[in-house]
Amino acid sequence: MINENWLPGTRAGQIVMCRNWIAILGAKAAAWGIPAAAVLSLETACGAAQAALDTPDESVLVMAQREIAFEELIAVMQDLQKRYFSAPPLTDADLAGLAFKFYDPARRRTESAMTNSAGSPAKQGVFS
Repeated sequence: MINENWLPGTRAGQIVMCRNWIAILGAKAAAWGIPAAAVLSLETACGAAQAALDTPDESVLVMAQREIAFEELIAVMQDLQKRYFSAPPLTDADLAGLAFKFYDPARRRTESAMTNSAGSPAKQGVFS
């Protein structure tokens, strides 16, 4: 199962992930049933986001354009993930190649053991 926060936290990381997806989809999109238009949309959004990131100007207009470009990139990536990467024929190895983080049930059990029934952190100590 894919972790909910699979998208990298930095814009540079998002570009790297996008470029990785483009490289993988170039070879596997047809086998996975992903239309060429979806791959082209990803390439276009990734190119626009990269161009916006590479712009050295830090004016308000450029910052707004950069924000819009990354919002569009994230929307395209989320759409691909929901429509095509969440169902077969993709395997766990395919998803790992796309750089998704997987849900770790052991970590979840550890976190839930550290909270009480109300969801607050459990008190640690002799009298808890």
